[in-house]
Amino acid sequence: MSPFVSALLLFVSLSSTTASCPGTIASGLCFWLESFEAEHDAARIICDDAYPDSSLALVRDDASSAAVAAITTGRPALIGLDRRSSGEFEWVDHEPLEYANWAEGQPEDNLLDCVVANVDNVGGWAVASCSQTLPFVCSVPVGEA
Repeated sequence: MSPFVSALLLFVSLSSTTASCPGTIASGLCFWLESFEAEHDAARIICDDAYPDSSLALVRDDASSAAVAAITTGRPALIGLDRRSSGEFEWVDHEPLEYANWAEGQPEDNLLDCVVANVDNVGGWAVASCSQTLPFVCSVPVGEA
């Protein structure tokens, strides 16, 4: 295969992947902000049902955190991180918390189990009540949206 054909196929592949993402792409994930608000459990179901392998946003690095901050446009939004009964935070896909972007003083309340991003207008996270109705961000691996 010629280098031109290879480059063209790569371009078409990347273009169709980007075009199918309803939000923004970072770290191999497509992130999008839903246009309405929901409690954590409802948001989780909505995200899980959107696409195969989609979930509340998995924000595992600086690039993903910046993408979520950009699409939430200054508003706090639920992401896919919550505190388990053990007291440890875990992603909705059951992966342990290894990257965190806590806002100053967070997590502050042991009675609050859900996590919102962009509480400080620069992407920082804070704990919140899981019954609080908020905007929410979903994610799916690129190519599956």
